[in-house]
Amino acid sequence: MIDLGSIYLTLIAASFGVFVVALALAIGRNVETGNRYRATLLRQLEPLNLARMLAFQGVDLHRYVHQIPITEILLRMRACKCCAQQQTCDDLIASERYAEATRFCVNTPSPCATKSATPDDSRC
Repeated sequence: MIDLGSIYLTLIAASFGVFVVALALAIGRNVETGNRYRATLLRQLEPLNLARMLAFQGVDLHRYVHQIPITEILLRMRACKCCAQQQTCDDLIASERYAEATRFCVNTPSPCATKSATPDDSRC
């Protein structure tokens, strides 16, 4: 005769197993989605002066987008895009005078620090 307790225990164990597998799949999809989003973020960051300033400081962009919170990166990208000193910054970076560009940059002293950067231009 089959023990009713064993049946219940088997059902609970099977349910738990299904839950663990579903959880592992969900985590895997979440990691994959996050990686795709960060790859897109990297492509959006690369043409900005912010990317060149990070490179000047020796920061690897791929590591940057994976280590700094996304909200902070988006805020810094927005500050860079909306900067009223865009032409000056372009000229200084084109002539590789990065140190001069950091004097007015809203993302300084370090674009890789996790402090708030705010755009100084209301165009955004």
